[in-house]
Amino acid sequence: SHGTTFIALVTRGLIGAPSDGFTEAIGTSLKEPLRKGQCYKITLDLSSARDMVHDDGSGSIFYYDQPVILNIYGGNAQCSMDYELAKSVPIAHGEWKHYSFDFTPSSDILSLVFEAGYPGTTNTLGNILLDNIRVELQSIDLGQDLKICANEPVTLILRDATNDHKIQWSNGLSGNSIVVNQEGTYSVKVAQEHCVLTDSVTVSFVPALVPLDSEVISLCEGEAREIGYHVDGAFYEWTTGKTSELIQVSKTGTYTLTIDNGCDEISKTFEVNV
Repeated sequence: SHGTTFIALVTRGLIGAPSDGFTEAIGTSLKEPLRKGQCYKITLDLSSARDMVHDDGSGSIFYYDQPVILNIYGGNAQCSMDYELAKSVPIAHGEWKHYSFDFTPSSDILSLVFEAGYPGTTNTLGNILLDNIRVELQSIDLGQDLKICANEPVTLILRDATNDHKIQWSNGLSGNSIVVNQEGTYSVKVAQEHCVLTDSVTVSFVPALVPLDSEVISLCEGEAREIGYHVDGAFYEWTTGKTSELIQVSKTGTYTLTIDNGCDEISKTFEVNV
């Protein structure tokens, strides 16, 4: 499909030879097994050669020009065909076209086999061309758990799916995104042809910040002390320019800490007397 190499497989049909009815296949071992119960997608480019012929050397010419299908099998050893994973439509086009097939193995798979197959019950002479074969693990991702401000809605987006898939959220809604304004765990299922993908995300409220009283701190000459205030997940900024939760003080002065948790902002003042 890029003008260089490809794989050609044929079906041998009925030509009055011992190989009548035989089909060609090509297999490969996998670097890593395809795991039971997980969803995978095989993508590849397919085409068909309209001018494929065979001369048997005795004056007979056979035309391998009929459409055939592609069978994809998985197995436990190279060239084994233990599980049928996918089957294409008859490939009759001479140009390259992109195809994809999703499947969920019922057992771990160590190898793949791609076989030219007959589209019906008649054994015919045909061919199929393969290129750019890829196997990918399928998944969906709602992202990390979220914290939202009280009474402020947030949109949960499923970026890896399209409206072509059947999408069902745990709250009964469908579509690529939903808007939520309540705490809880939200899950989504995406139904593909031979796979169901799932993911979930937990939404929780950011606690409201309560106004803080000022503090008066007395220090002896030469004494130092840490001052500050802790709020989970907050950002800090002091009037001194520091951005840490705690600072050390040893001089008389007014030190103000601003705390921002993304929803609320409060301040706490420390009056230090030496």
